[in-house]
Amino acid sequence: MHVLWPDRFLQVKKPSGRIPDSALSGRKNILITEWGPYDFRSPIIWNTNPTDTSGLMQFDILGPSGKWKIRKYYGVVGVSAVNGEVPAKVTARKGSGERTDILIELEYTGQKVQTTFGERVIAGKPYRFQFRRFFQPIRWEVNWFTYDSLTNPVRFPERLMRLDQQTPVKSEIADKLDYAWWGGIRAGEKQFQQFITLANGQANIPDGEYELSVTWDDAVRVYLDGKIILDEWEPSRYSFDESPNRKIKLHLSGNHNFKVEHAELNGFATLAIKLRKLD
Repeated sequence: MHVLWPDRFLQVKKPSGRIPDSALSGRKNILITEWGPYDFRSPIIWNTNPTDTSGLMQFDILGPSGKWKIRKYYGVVGVSAVNGEVPAKVTARKGSGERTDILIELEYTGQKVQTTFGERVIAGKPYRFQFRRFFQPIRWEVNWFTYDSLTNPVRFPERLMRLDQQTPVKSEIADKLDYAWWGGIRAGEKQFQQFITLANGQANIPDGEYELSVTWDDAVRVYLDGKIILDEWEPSRYSFDESPNRKIKLHLSGNHNFKVEHAELNGFATLAIKLRKLD
């Protein structure tokens, strides 16, 4: 994600111990990684067009001056360069297939490096870094139901068994579960602040070790092949100042069936299920 900044590039001094004095300011140099603002003390490969659907991926290789080379890659073809000097630009094209599984691993040699986590690497010592993207589509059939005080699924969990006899107020097919609601769900002209989400998913997954990340508000249960792997059906355990998140390590191989039960009591709601491959 780029943060907007005046469209000019000036060399300015930064406070000692934070960003090197040689770092350029300007919006092209303000990058936010998953760990926070990038400080140019270590090399990074940055995908500059993550929302492009054409299949062509563009990358900037940034960091201290030095040399880089690609040690290995998969999930992309037609890499425009395999070595060079920092900074650099590289393009590649996504491989075919419904699943996204991309790794580009590089090695940097040059100035001293200080990583995001404070690790220090002396000048001239090779340092490896990478770009990683994985997305396993799961075919989800999602249905939403409403309830009242007499059919509250948190107080009366057995009510979930009877939902098959009801008509959902809303349905959809999706390849991922990644929802956030403010003030409930909208179905047609109506808004429902209290609702139940039932989602059944199926996917053919390559053999390997995975991490299933679940974020929710207010209550959730997750099943894998008919067995419960996450039971968080007691909202009183959380203050919900922030939506809870749990990570579950799984060994997956072949066809798998997922089921998610989710209940929203009132206010803000979220449900996100993400699968990450553990390399």
